[in-house]
Amino acid sequence: MSRHVFSTVTLTLFLCLGFSFVGEQTVLAKSNESVSASSGQKSNQHAAKNIHPKKVVSVGKDVITDFDILTRCRLLAFLSHMPCSDEFINEVRDQIKQKLVGETIYEQMAEQFKILPETANIRVMFEEYAQSMKLTLDAFESKLRELGCYDSCLALIRSNIIASYIYTSSVPKDLLRFSEKQIQKKIKELEVGQKEKQFEILEIVCYSDGKGDAVSKIKKVREKLEAMCKEMPPVRAFQELVDLYSQGPSSKRNGYVGWVSFDQLDKNSRSAVAKMEIGSYSAIVQTHRKECRLYYLNDVKNPGFVSLRQSTVRVATVTIPYSPQISKDEEGIIKRRIPTLLSCTSPEELNNVAKDFGYKFEYIDTTLGRVEFIRGTPKNKCLHPIFTGNAFVIYMLVHQSTPKSIETITKEDALRQLEHQRKSEQTEKITKDFKHHVAIHDYERSSTKASRSY
Repeated sequence: MSRHVFSTVTLTLFLCLGFSFVGEQTVLAKSNESVSASSGQKSNQHAAKNIHPKKVVSVGKDVITDFDILTRCRLLAFLSHMPCSDEFINEVRDQIKQKLVGETIYEQMAEQFKILPETANIRVMFEEYAQSMKLTLDAFESKLRELGCYDSCLALIRSNIIASYIYTSSVPKDLLRFSEKQIQKKIKELEVGQKEKQFEILEIVCYSDGKGDAVSKIKKVREKLEAMCKEMPPVRAFQELVDLYSQGPSSKRNGYVGWVSFDQLDKNSRSAVAKMEIGSYSAIVQTHRKECRLYYLNDVKNPGFVSLRQSTVRVATVTIPYSPQISKDEEGIIKRRIPTLLSCTSPEELNNVAKDFGYKFEYIDTTLGRVEFIRGTPKNKCLHPIFTGNAFVIYMLVHQSTPKSIETITKEDALRQLEHQRKSEQTEKITKDFKHHVAIHDYERSSTKASRSY
């Protein structure tokens, strides 16, 4: 698993979360009901509707049915504002099936490694989806239940949390110790990379095959991307479409290609990437007669300068302690105070209001890469609270430096790169080893032997 640009969902990077307690207790109750479900779309709905679903894939002890796939198709159509037509279902069915297999494997890993996603984190991501749809929590939940895909939505959220947990917590500390020789080698690699302009990109790749030609496929993807970007941040929309439509090797890394120079791109890709702004996606690029691509530009690193992500920022923060066990009265007080805090237009005003309410205020000096969710935020404007596990934190961007010239790569830069590389390798190994022992049988491909193409 490579570094996720949307790494957290990883702190839900690139997302400004809304904060609402509307219907919160309902969501908490329903989340707890679904916490023990292994893939979230199982027998409760079937029994309630007297449906006898057909087995599609067995993943170890769990079974994915045609009803599970249909339910997830409805969820996808709803979240992407697409009609859930037969044509839409046929187009995304195979990708949905593979995604459900992946989610089921993560659930089984969570069971073995005793990973239990916190109810509070499930609720926060649920609220995020509701906000992206411009619905209240109650209205969002009601619509999901009407479509019969409430449990499917919770299963999707759980798998994201589990994947993030495995990436951040599965590497023993001894594996994150590096020799001086390794550090110096990495410093030299990074210094070489500074000598030419580089682009950090994601991609969606479509090939011509029996299901259609590459150009037609990529045109449909771009149309959907344009529609989805009206409702959510471009990076999130791009990565959701990577999961569903990208056919290249980078699809296994959420579309992440990494840092590339012009020399590593073909002529058509160079032209497209050169015209892009950070945080935007490209026009359709035909890189081969049977191959088309869309790019998302995440960052640019100029020769001799730090990348945008390395530029320094100062943020003001207010920490609001919160626990799901607090009383309704305390919850109501927090709910009434949030709008007052969000209306502050300077760090001094935010500090005064926080003190009046008894909340902790502090300045943090860091790099944009560590608080990437504030990218593009106007100065002196509060972001909606972000839940960190035991508190909600309000952020305000106070200052951001212009990327400055650097003479040397620091030891800290090298260690950060080495740690990321080690975590990615270890996570991929753990997932691969676990998957190797899971019997996956695709009933639609063969009635006798297991399929391991997922």
